Amino acid sequence: MKKIAILSVALLVAGFAHAQSPKFGIKAGVNIAKFAGDPDPNSEFNTGLAAGVFTNVPLSSGFSFEPSLEYSQKGAEFTTALNSEVKSKITYLDLPIMFKYNLTPNFGILAGPQVSFFLDQETKLVNGNSTTTFEGNNDSYRKSLAGGKVGLSYNFGSVMLNASYATDLQNLYSDDSGNSDLKNQVINVGLAFGFK
Repeated sequence: MKKIAILSVALLVAGFAHAQSPKFGIKAGVNIAKFAGDPDPNSEFNTGLAAGVFTNVPLSSGFSFEPSLEYSQKGAEFTTALNSEVKSKITYLDLPIMFKYNLTPNFGILAGPQVSFFLDQETKLVNGNSTTTFEGNNDSYRKSLAGGKVGLSYNFGSVMLNASYATDLQNLYSDDSGNSDLKNQVINVGLAFGFK
């Protein structure tokens, strides 16, 4: 009886491991980003690049675990109270930890938490014909941000069309920076290719 139980467990584990065979892929797209927060910066959308890798691990019928690692350019454009134009581009390494549910074999919805790690920034301050640029690892920015992300995915075989919305849950500036409480909000549209 003990041998049968051990064999049964081994078969279940083997079957589970087989069902969990992950698929890997690459993705690339466009970020359409802006700031939101208090006070409202009334920012305009800024476009940037997003690219990375992902894996999809089936969990059960219709459900899967889909984390990814993405190079992501965010930021915004807005005008200050002194009529200075600010163009900000902030680069992060995003780690979305997504769960996916396939409503049909081709169409799925995704949702989950996201952690963003600050990489670099470029801020241009435009006053008339004068432009001042600030670059590099600015200590005013928080080095990691917690957030959330939701998305839609439609696959055409190995190629997938993705659309998502992500927002930070923390101020993008460090606590002692003295800046406004601003958060990145990002709409992403892109393509992904899965390897079988």
